[in-house]
Amino acid sequence: MAALELSSDRELLSGLLQRLGLQGASGRIYSALTLASRPLTMKEISRRTGDSISSVSTHLGSLARLKVVRRFRKGGVFVHEAAVDAVEFFRQQVRNAILTEVEPLEREVSRQLPRARSKARQRELRSLLNQIHRTKRYLLAIAEISVPMSGRAGA
Repeated sequence: MAALELSSDRELLSGLLQRLGLQGASGRIYSALTLASRPLTMKEISRRTGDSISSVSTHLGSLARLKVVRRFRKGGVFVHEAAVDAVEFFRQQVRNAILTEVEPLEREVSRQLPRARSKARQRELRSLLNQIHRTKRYLLAIAEISVPMSGRAGA
């Protein structure tokens, strides 16, 4: 029963991570590492996810560049572990969205506002800028929410 629960947990976490932008094998690998009680070798990750060792290697490299997975040597073999939990990963995604999506849009609309030729266009741009500011405040608030740790239901 425990193996079935772990598999189900991994699938649920993998689905959530996919919605947060960690697609396919990367999500499966990160899920396996997050749920593991100890660092895992590539072979163990491959066994747990069903992905080939070559695919695991490629995706571990990508995850390491995102700074969500750590690799280190233990007993003469390289092992991997999640460097951040799923909540921190989500926070990183939100912060990244603010930096790469929201703030550039905010700058561009702010740049266009004084150049608007009509009052109607100025109103549109002010309204859009207001929505951008509200979205940014909302995302910043989400990124800073403290998430209490809770045990499993029924545990």
